[in-house]
Amino acid sequence: FVAIKLPASADKQKGRSFFYFDSRQEGWIKSKLLITNNRSAIGATISQLYGIDEGHTFAIAYNDDSPDGPVEGKRGHSKGVAVFDENVGFWMVHSAPNFPPSSGEC
Repeated sequence: FVAIKLPASADKQKGRSFFYFDSRQEGWIKSKLLITNNRSAIGATISQLYGIDEGHTFAIAYNDDSPDGPVEGKRGHSKGVAVFDENVGFWMVHSAPNFPPSSGEC
């Protein structure tokens, strides 16, 4: 799937809303669920980061804004999540400050 997060300035949900497109659709659809909801496409994907088999899975979440700290907008941004085992995986690059949550709230 492909998703585009709405900027906080254009979103009453403070940048947690997104449009979504996958192979089963004919066009972009605004998700009814936020990126932080574990039933949304993004939330369900990110939730794979929590509770992994550390002996057989590579997992990393990186964000220049810490999950619980203030958002800092004076420099370039680098944010993403990657989870891989010996068979499958994903790497999601994103622009959401303080995401994903460190406690597995997704």
